[in-house]
Amino acid sequence: MPKYTKFRRDRIVSGMWIHVRSNWWLGRGIRFALNKWEARTCKQLGVPAVPVWGNHDGIVIGPNVPHIGPDWGIGEALAEGSVITSLEQYEKDMASGHLEVRVFVPLPRTPEENPREVMWKAACNWEMDVEDRKYDYWAYIGLICQAFLGWHISTDERGHFWCTEGADDAYILCPPDYDLLQDDTPTPMHVEQVARTAGAAEGQSLIPRPLKRIITLQEVTQDVLSE
Repeated sequence: MPKYTKFRRDRIVSGMWIHVRSNWWLGRGIRFALNKWEARTCKQLGVPAVPVWGNHDGIVIGPNVPHIGPDWGIGEALAEGSVITSLEQYEKDMASGHLEVRVFVPLPRTPEENPREVMWKAACNWEMDVEDRKYDYWAYIGLICQAFLGWHISTDERGHFWCTEGADDAYILCPPDYDLLQDDTPTPMHVEQVARTAGAAEGQSLIPRPLKRIITLQEVTQDVLSE
């Protein structure tokens, strides 16, 4: 995969899904746990285990979304809560090797659906319903139990969000009412289960997914990032 360091402002669109792989201890720890979780799915499907690529998620917030902050940024959940991080900061971290980024867009549910409109509505939802909410640290207990033990423990806390949950909820809110990840404990692993790369077969996701889970995301990384 090329070392992308720049977002193309002429091609990036509000609501695009940002999938991140960070190269520090927390990111590696999250991927370690998610690999345990995904390995169980692969075992149930009878296929070889495939490692998870990313450990963090966000959503593009652009000038056409009313907000306070940088014209172009990534809405994400960090230690200080759900905030908008500028694309410039992301580009610095990408250039330094601190993180890598992949970008996805939702697949239209009908021939008439406009993906740009769906993404814009999701970006507005994130700004209105998710931004400034506290980080959901307690969810880690449930997610860790899921990853290592397969125990389902509720992680629902509407006043707090972790990264993937915030972006996922922005799409679930109506409109656009699009359940991209199809799981009530959404993680970066679930993003890869429902995403396909450009040119991939229609039913081929980045990593194996549970039965009946459909692909909802298309990768556009090479179209919106540059080296």
